[in-house]
Amino acid sequence: KLGNVALDEAMQQVAQLLKKNSRATDLLARFSDMAFALSLGGTDIDKSLFVAEKLRKLIAQESFQDLGGPLTVSVGVAVYPLHAVEREELIFMAQQAARLAKYNGGNQVSVIGSDRMKLMALKVFAGILSDKHFQTGPQAADEVASYLEDVSSDPVFSPLAKQIVESLASAIDAKDHYTKSHSEEATVYAEALGRACHLTEKQLELVKMAAKLHDLGKIGVPEQILNKCGPLDEQEWKIMREHPSIGAKILEPIESLADLVPIVQCHHERWNGSGYPAGLKGIAIPLAARIIGVIDSFHAIISERPYKRAFPVSYALDQLRNQAGTNFDPSLIDRFCSIIDTNGNIQWPEETKSSSSSPAEMLQSN
Repeated sequence: KLGNVALDEAMQQVAQLLKKNSRATDLLARFSDMAFALSLGGTDIDKSLFVAEKLRKLIAQESFQDLGGPLTVSVGVAVYPLHAVEREELIFMAQQAARLAKYNGGNQVSVIGSDRMKLMALKVFAGILSDKHFQTGPQAADEVASYLEDVSSDPVFSPLAKQIVESLASAIDAKDHYTKSHSEEATVYAEALGRACHLTEKQLELVKMAAKLHDLGKIGVPEQILNKCGPLDEQEWKIMREHPSIGAKILEPIESLADLVPIVQCHHERWNGSGYPAGLKGIAIPLAARIIGVIDSFHAIISERPYKRAFPVSYALDQLRNQAGTNFDPSLIDRFCSIIDTNGNIQWPEETKSSSSSPAEMLQSN
């Protein structure tokens, strides 16, 4: 149920319209809060595009009184077996086509017709959308880097690079239920600390995106290391410490994400120079990377892992205070500890949020 009642009622009206103008054999589903999926059995590309355009026009002409105006849709079309033969792959191709339609101005129908895009999508995303086939490790990292380099050089698909990278990061989180929500919750904490530092909205968006993608490089770490139930040995730690550089390498070809590269590269650097990969020290470490370093460590302490229990927030805050001036920028620790209470709730500035909330509560409300 959407928080906006009028919008939710409009979605129900759209559902009724789609159902009324579909065949009994078609399959209609509410795919997400503001998206529907319609499966048309025995329909080729031309007929599918005809139906999609007809439905788009019907929705544009429909009266949505509670919204006070018209409602337009971006429609993506993918056809079996032209675009994919597996269900998850077909859905992905339709989603990418819908994103392309939205990027081009919305209120239109789009279809991915590039054989190269199809090949790349099948190569990388088949495993991501079906976890049992997706294995992290050096080969996966090389394939993803090559894939994103191709995408970033294509003017048609480069606008989708951000969504593609976010999908990759989510897939990495999903490999282990212990870290499934790590990037999401880290993003909330990063925004809170960024606001406490009085960053601009543009800087905040960069910090939030960095929090989502800071562990992207773990795609290059074998799963037996990521999910090891016990401490890592020296060789395993050497491999694990490569993930910031791997993440930076994956992001480098994407021009629109260039500002993220040094943040991802440096989020494990430490204030006293004891971090990795370059041993940077003090303000030589980008501010956004110092922020990610604080919230990443805090969330790791309060979260359960295969090799440890979750510690109380009060313990985590004490650990951060003890490491201020050695591992962490002391000014950031002061600010972070001032906005987090012992229950893990964030004390947001009055103009940002009227009451305190935890990352989990914010994610649910959003």
